[in-house]
Amino acid sequence: MSDVWDSETPPDPVVISPWGWGRAALRAVALILLISICLALLLLLRLVEIPIWGQGRPITPFITQFVCRTAFRILGMGFSTHGTPMKGRGAVVANHSSWLDIFSLNAGQRIYFVSKAEVANWPGIGILARATGTIFIERDRKHAQAQTALFEQRLLAGHRLLFFPEGTSTDGLRVLPFKSTLFGAFYAEDLRDVLQIQPVSVIYHAPKGQSARFYGWWGDMGFGPHLVKLLAARPQGRVELLFHQPLKVSDYPNRKALCATAEALVRAGLEAYLPAAVESLQGFRSRSCPKGLCFSQSSRISRAIQTRRRGLGRTGETSLSVRRLEPLRLLHPRPGVNRKGKYAWLFPSSLCASFWKLVCTLATKPNAGTRAWRRSSTARAMASISST
Repeated sequence: MSDVWDSETPPDPVVISPWGWGRAALRAVALILLISICLALLLLLRLVEIPIWGQGRPITPFITQFVCRTAFRILGMGFSTHGTPMKGRGAVVANHSSWLDIFSLNAGQRIYFVSKAEVANWPGIGILARATGTIFIERDRKHAQAQTALFEQRLLAGHRLLFFPEGTSTDGLRVLPFKSTLFGAFYAEDLRDVLQIQPVSVIYHAPKGQSARFYGWWGDMGFGPHLVKLLAARPQGRVELLFHQPLKVSDYPNRKALCATAEALVRAGLEAYLPAAVESLQGFRSRSCPKGLCFSQSSRISRAIQTRRRGLGRTGETSLSVRRLEPLRLLHPRPGVNRKGKYAWLFPSSLCASFWKLVCTLATKPNAGTRAWRRSSTARAMASISST
């Protein structure tokens, strides 16, 4: 039985206009230059890191994160995060929708992927994966003990490893049952009491007028045609990362309990932030959780997340306004989502929040500033009349 997930509905046909081919060529050249230059720089810095820090990588992960964030700018895709990425030792688990997840998750935080061994031999991709510290695993139980020892070594070195517990990619509208096998590595004697696992929901919003499965990559879909489709797309959609609260490994009696909780959180985040996924998830019962436990948990969590989002809207967060400014969010996170952004130290938080509120208001209501000025002028005039 194949581990590859496939949909009953075939993928939508790819139709690219002449202007789309030109756009794809320009973006491809820009991405190749970006990756080539940064890869050369990364390899040179590794020559410095290895003698001094060994397995430690205090510098090069920033290059990987820069490349991934810049790639979204080149593609014209919106990128945003909700929640706080985990600090310290631990691992990250997420749903798997596309090869684009590599860019999305690396843009959100500095992590190291755990991938199947076949990827190491892929042309181009294998070199990039090795250079960025990816761990390759065999699906043979003969190698289980050696791989567990490697996980333990990397985790104790402070590396945050990322797993895709589904074991395959989907159309982006569902979360498949998590496989609990890899969670067993977290229960090693030296890791159980010090590790945390952070579930992350990766949510893709298709471009306007396109199918909700636009960014999904599954089954026997070719990498080349899917890449060209994304390079040629205009307008583009956006991707959101929802960082859930980290789960302490020692709080769960076994790997299956930890796996079930992580699965429920990831599914709930997808359901809460992507309306198109709700229909796909209805009636779904996870094979890894008895009696549909994961789905019932995720439904309750999803309602809680939606309630929190509506509450944030009432307190002044204008998500519609911010979405129109998505290209700016890569370097300047919006107030209320990631307050400790890369450049947050440049401005006091209150000033930054006021500035963003003004920009968002002017972006959605161009005449708002004029009306506000008129109201203030009228108020001053009335005050002067009454004082006389």
